[in-house]
Amino acid sequence: MLNTGQQQAVRASGHAMICACPGSGKTTVLKFRASHLLELSPSSRLLAVTFTSDAAGELEERIRSQAPKLGDRLVCGTFHSLAKRQLERAGKKVNLKAQAAAAILRSAYNEVVTQTNIYPFEEIASKVDFFKTHIDHSFGSPQNQMAEEVYLRYRELMAERGFHDFSDLLLLATRGMQKGSDHPDYVAPYKVDYVLADEFQDTDDIQFKWIAEHIKHGAKVTVVGDDDQSIFGFRFAGGYKCMTEFQRLTEAQVINLDTTYRCAAEILAPASKLIAHNTERLHKDLVTENKAQGQVRVLRFPSREAENSAMAAAILENGDFGNWAVLARTNSQLEKVESILQEVSIPCTRSGRTPFWELDVPALYLSVLKSLAAGDMAGFDQLLRRGGVDEADLTRITNRAMSSRPGSLQRFLNEPDETDSPTVKRLVNVIPDWIEMAKDPERVQRACMGLNMFMSRNMYSSQPTKATIERNNRLLTSCEGMIAKLSGTLKQRLMHIQRQAEGTDEESDAVRLMTLHASKGLEFKHVWIVGCENGVIPSSQAPVDEERRLFYVGMTRAKLNLFLSYQRNNDSQPSEFLAQAGLI
Repeated sequence: MLNTGQQQAVRASGHAMICACPGSGKTTVLKFRASHLLELSPSSRLLAVTFTSDAAGELEERIRSQAPKLGDRLVCGTFHSLAKRQLERAGKKVNLKAQAAAAILRSAYNEVVTQTNIYPFEEIASKVDFFKTHIDHSFGSPQNQMAEEVYLRYRELMAERGFHDFSDLLLLATRGMQKGSDHPDYVAPYKVDYVLADEFQDTDDIQFKWIAEHIKHGAKVTVVGDDDQSIFGFRFAGGYKCMTEFQRLTEAQVINLDTTYRCAAEILAPASKLIAHNTERLHKDLVTENKAQGQVRVLRFPSREAENSAMAAAILENGDFGNWAVLARTNSQLEKVESILQEVSIPCTRSGRTPFWELDVPALYLSVLKSLAAGDMAGFDQLLRRGGVDEADLTRITNRAMSSRPGSLQRFLNEPDETDSPTVKRLVNVIPDWIEMAKDPERVQRACMGLNMFMSRNMYSSQPTKATIERNNRLLTSCEGMIAKLSGTLKQRLMHIQRQAEGTDEESDAVRLMTLHASKGLEFKHVWIVGCENGVIPSSQAPVDEERRLFYVGMTRAKLNLFLSYQRNNDSQPSEFLAQAGLI
């Protein structure tokens, strides 16, 4: 049974902006709104866009369960997958190489930047990310100009190889929609009557413009989001500004879903009081339908060790492990939490940790194996770059092998060049044996062992420390061992690793450990937030308004019991957010 606000959101006509507070049933509203819109005309079509493939799949499943005979009248996907589909339909070749892109960006930086102490890689990379999410760039400071040079060189290197990164998909699709239909770069928008955009507060500039192009072509758009839960400013999410800009652009009807079914009143009241300190936000009168008796406890400790020990003791005494979450501002805090829980035998699972195959050396190892199985050059290109082969030689190899086309690995092997560096020649000599071994389930391990040996001997373009060499060799040994435990050809083993990456290992009866950022969209009966101190929450490295939204998100994960702990001594003081929430 929908409440009054939900019914209004479902039946709104034209463009609509639905502001959904935590636990307000927005997914249910989206399902019913999609069904309602599609029922208005038997020929109408609807496009639903989200940020993750899991969310897209879940939304599509819910909509089709409500209206099972939609066929191709419903299209769901992420921004990037939908843009990729657009480009391919327009006859544009897409060669997505996200892992290679990271290495190529580093190469562009190394070519362009000489004063690395003045222009550190992390700062330049952040500005490059900004350029990737904006169609129009504005340069002013020397720092921006240096980042622009790196960005332009990065684009050149990617184009030379025929590679695309995720940002290219939206950039090419959006710019293509802005062209006339007779232009060679024209990309047709989706021919739909309606667009639903979930988590709209997280859209960046180019995602907003992608949606705006569909508005120009006649689609009626419904956006759902909550500016109070905009916590990805470091990814250039628009938050309050993009929501108000959408309302200005479309004159959309605004509907507030300000009733939560999650948080007890004792939790919602301080959370509401806290978020009201942000001045740039859409007004909401938050209320709850959760009539259970809740509690918020603020706990002070003399040290981090005492804080973590008390947290573990409380969880152990409660015993309801599967309904607990421990949240922290950073992953380093969670390492200590995980350690203390393991010491007292409390089952726990940690979200947000970088998966093994996404670490630098394992990612490179896996990328080479994927290229070996697919017969392309992407992984080998990264390996040679890591081994010190310069960009001029890599460009020559790329042109020789025609790396953007199928079969590039075989062309690389069939057309050796006497001017190739010793590293390239060594690689050319061993790859044919690896290819044959990869096809034989009994010999795959030998190919993996050979790659391990090659990487350990040829992966360093500079003089690494002994600790770096030891770490990398341990990781390579782990890579080889993990592949060896699987069965089948190399392709079959890689498919198994892919399926593992797409699955989940979360235990239903374990305490969940995660950062505040990772907790968004989840809910738990009991939530403990550690480290509620100034300098930690809020972090001094982020805008205070966004940090306040982040803490608000953490607080509103709790249904019944919320514990907020901090250490107070000469070096730390309780978070200002605790006072703003009226809790101290």
